[in-house]
Amino acid sequence: MGIIDTLSAGFDLVRRRPWMLALPVAVDIGLWVAPKLSVFTLLQNLWHALLSEATATGAATPAMIQSMQEALPEMVQMARDLDLSLLLPLTSVGVPILPVGPSTSFFGLTKQVIELAGGLPLLALALALALGGLLIGTFYMALIAQAVRDGRVDWPLLVQRVPRYWLRLIGVGLVVGMGLLAFGLPVAMVIGIFGLVSPGLASFLLAIPSFLVFWVMIYMVFVPEAIIFSEDGIMKAIWRSAIIVRTNFWPAIGLILLSYIISTGLAFVWGMLAATAPGALVAAAGSAFIGTGLTAALFIFYRERLRAPLWTGEPQRS
Repeated sequence: MGIIDTLSAGFDLVRRRPWMLALPVAVDIGLWVAPKLSVFTLLQNLWHALLSEATATGAATPAMIQSMQEALPEMVQMARDLDLSLLLPLTSVGVPILPVGPSTSFFGLTKQVIELAGGLPLLALALALALGGLLIGTFYMALIAQAVRDGRVDWPLLVQRVPRYWLRLIGVGLVVGMGLLAFGLPVAMVIGIFGLVSPGLASFLLAIPSFLVFWVMIYMVFVPEAIIFSEDGIMKAIWRSAIIVRTNFWPAIGLILLSYIISTGLAFVWGMLAATAPGALVAAAGSAFIGTGLTAALFIFYRERLRAPLWTGEPQRS
């Protein structure tokens, strides 16, 4: 099955099951009407405290302090726009989310703002939002995986398996995080040393590990599919994803690139529609259809590569 056929099959699966759009649209509306979780006051106080400390102790030169003061208005605006609730859609892997801008109200409803204090409650809330978003994404991908693999959705089985998939995806995140930390710390030290000699050389050297990390992420693109579709463990899912990308490199790259072009191109359309409340609802439905179709296409691509007669991804047993 070619790339275009795979995408067509993904969109056709959603066309025959329009109820699949309910969850992403509900998440969009929920984020639209939910209070904004602001950390503006916290960041502003932290910035002023750092500036005062640097001035009082002489740790910063007058030129550095002037630069910090000049950057203050921009930093204030960034802090004012920051919404902690966006952690939820950021971790909702596989779920097409269309954040509606603050200038568009939900049919006249005023969006409330909740100022958050620092400390452990803030960290706990951020962690809960991140893990909650991943749980929503896991449920949605499991829903699509069952439709692709079995042609139907077994709801009791889905509810039973989702926690296992979710924990494995958390495990993948921890493995990736520890790998990046183990790789990044020595690389950062080496680049920092070269930066003392030549900032230009340091910038060039920084591009090399960034390029390597990018390609590692490409080879891990089918890890969620391996965990949810094939029900693999963490390390086997990473291994299987790498094998599928390696043995189907150009088709996989083509599907990823075409999916990116479609979603990025249509994002401008959704942004224009979201200028009004009715348009935002239309944009949410359109974004949900396209995004769900693209996610389904990834699962279909994965399924077809597993079915291929020349598939050699399973380890040999003696």
